[in-house]
Amino acid sequence: MLTIIRCYDSFVEKEILEKARANLSQFPNLNFIFNNFASFSFNNSHNKNTVFGNCINGDINSMDYLERLEKTLSNLIAKKKLVIKTEFIKRMTSNDPWHFSSVISEIFIADYLLSIFGPNNFQYEEGRRTERKPDFTITANNRQYNLELRTLMKGKTEEKIERIFDGVCIHILDLLKEKGSTCNIIIRIDTSKLCVNQEKQIDVERSSKYLLSYFNKLDILSLVKCKISIDFEYLRRLVPIEGNKSDMNTSRALENIPYDDDGSLKPSNIAEWLDKIAINDLQLCPFDSIRITQNQDTSCVSISPIDVDFEDKYSSVPGAAASEMNKKAFIDQKREHWRPKVIENNGRGDILQL
Repeated sequence: MLTIIRCYDSFVEKEILEKARANLSQFPNLNFIFNNFASFSFNNSHNKNTVFGNCINGDINSMDYLERLEKTLSNLIAKKKLVIKTEFIKRMTSNDPWHFSSVISEIFIADYLLSIFGPNNFQYEEGRRTERKPDFTITANNRQYNLELRTLMKGKTEEKIERIFDGVCIHILDLLKEKGSTCNIIIRIDTSKLCVNQEKQIDVERSSKYLLSYFNKLDILSLVKCKISIDFEYLRRLVPIEGNKSDMNTSRALENIPYDDDGSLKPSNIAEWLDKIAINDLQLCPFDSIRITQNQDTSCVSISPIDVDFEDKYSSVPGAAASEMNKKAFIDQKREHWRPKVIENNGRGDILQL
């Protein structure tokens, strides 16, 4: 599931765009593909695009991701496995996650297959000047295999979560604008705590209100001038609910507990904030973590779900049961047809249906 990133206004301000261009310029292939963000179209409608969003963020994790992507492109190009064509550029620079995410998946898979089979036994069809060909061609055991990568499109659950995250990001940006504050807010959310209807399906409107209610209950706006990282799961482990103490002030409950030295809890930063927080609100909040960094020019809000282990039998993520059934059906189907079946022999090699 993709991270949703939103910045102030309907466009990226000139100063922010210049910083994004400076970050992009460090990666020659990406810079060529994105044309130095020269097009007027690179505005907030592109905030979902992985490359554009990471160039705007510019933090260590973002730059590490961009470097990995650049190295992958460089390797494929150097081994003559990738030709950057117009269609490839359109997919990479799209503002639709289901366009650019598929091509990025192809790139990483192509690089992995190249490392296994070597340049003489592998071809990435994006690099060929032909149309309607499978994505990858490999040669193994003196036979040629053509492989097609199919992206599993997002389902209704993913669409709903995306709408919720998008709306919450925009609302928080409006609150920051009213307050006259600028900062970056990065939120990770436990989607198993989203509101569901009687059919156990995610309720978009209720979930949005629910997330924003805890954003207000925890008075996150009071922290926007801080550079702070809050690990809510860590806090919850420190402050277990005991009997009727759930309404106790959180700072009182923590007063005899030593603060951790990992930077997530600093008395000087959050003591005043903790005075406002009830243990019950802390325990029940849907946030896994919140990080706030300073931004002198604008505000940017990023929301992503925490990683969920669907193998965990105690997991209560909405839609998990249906996903598990779909996964089992998919595995059973593939097990039934696991042996490659030749559907065409064109004289150059078998085209397989896997």
